[in-house]
Amino acid sequence: MRFLGLAFLGLFVLSACNEGQSPIGNPADEAIGVGGVPALVHGPPDPTGVDDLSPFAMPGNRMLANGVGLWGALSGNIVIAAPAGITPLAGILYWGSRTMAGDPAQITVSLNGGGGTLVTGDYIGFTDIATGNPSHTFRADLADFVLNVAPGVTNVGITVVASQEIQGATLVLPYTDGTGFFEVLDGNDWIFLEEPTPPGPDGELYQFDVPAGGGERTGTLWVVAGDMEDLDPPRPHSMTVTVNGVATNYDRPFGLGNPGRDGDQWDTFSDQLNIPAGATTVTVQAFSDAGAPQPASY
Repeated sequence: MRFLGLAFLGLFVLSACNEGQSPIGNPADEAIGVGGVPALVHGPPDPTGVDDLSPFAMPGNRMLANGVGLWGALSGNIVIAAPAGITPLAGILYWGSRTMAGDPAQITVSLNGGGGTLVTGDYIGFTDIATGNPSHTFRADLADFVLNVAPGVTNVGITVVASQEIQGATLVLPYTDGTGFFEVLDGNDWIFLEEPTPPGPDGELYQFDVPAGGGERTGTLWVVAGDMEDLDPPRPHSMTVTVNGVATNYDRPFGLGNPGRDGDQWDTFSDQLNIPAGATTVTVQAFSDAGAPQPASY
């Protein structure tokens, strides 16, 4: 799992740091460290990897997101149609890879049919995996590369090198519209029932704190996940979302046949949540479950 975003609409506003880019933007920070361990944005090089998601501040109070699968392909397009009157405050691009070779931190991006620009992502997540190649997550604010997202339909073309083994990419457009707020967690939280500890078989339990508010509210949960192959049905997995102690279980929310499927090994999932009056917490946890043909890894 690479990204969790929870956007709430209601009669309240939670202000976040007005920063639309990663706290580290120096290409040296994306270099592979000694022994092939990445130099991570969220912590020092660690032979076991940093297997979790961390808060990331984006401007605005609402977001749009869409993705594209890139596994087995050298290029793809992400298209997002923003509602009339919406001006994106940033264009935050995420992508993920499972590789021991190449430079997956670099991709080529074209915006709305323009020329290609080489983009180097911030290295925001890494998990060293005993059962296969390590998992990497990258993030870039396209504005840092003079790729400014304008109102209307946004078309982002992405070109990758085959040896990078990039699984997919998701573009997030934060914007401001009325009241509400969102919180974002990103990084790399590897989940596989048969994986030794660490990183372990289950995802971390992530909590979003919600102001109590004066009435029922609506929230949108966004999740970006990689590594789920095109199998029908998908390999067994689940996700539990708990609002003020009331749990909802999603059975196999990622993979083939789901609305958020972007392509083989990449999903940009979203679902609306009802937040009752007085509710103050929302938790999210993903699982790899036992069953045929094999527990899911993602």
